Amino acid sequence: AQGLVGASELAGLLKDMPFDGITIQVERGADAAIVVKSLEVISPLMRLTGSGRVGSAPGAAFAASPLSLQLQLAAKDQLANGLNRARQLSGKTDDKGYYLMATPFTLGGTVGKPDSSDFWKNLTLNTAVGALR
Repeated sequence: AQGLVGASELAGLLKDMPFDGITIQVERGADAAIVVKSLEVISPLMRLTGSGRVGSAPGAAFAASPLSLQLQLAAKDQLANGLNRARQLSGKTDDKGYYLMATPFTLGGTVGKPDSSDFWKNLTLNTAVGALR
């Protein structure tokens, strides 16, 4: 149960976290999809980077477009401490000094309803397994 408590604490830290900036580089693919060449969301506690695509469905609203982003979370300070206690860090830092999570994740779903279950599944599974060791 301790691992699940740690995951709950981490969820609290991540929920509604303010950020300092978002940088995104996109281009339109030949199939009318939006190719996300690079993405960075940064705050004092967290840096999220990645790439992927936003699919295109002719005649459908943008919010219904399928989303597929491969993301890497890195953390500092109390978020890094929480991830470290939950055995989520790789032991490496990125080029800005944030501690990298060991497992990248995929953000799926649609633009209007993003699905972050891959992140939470990895977090809770790895935290629970780590607590059993």
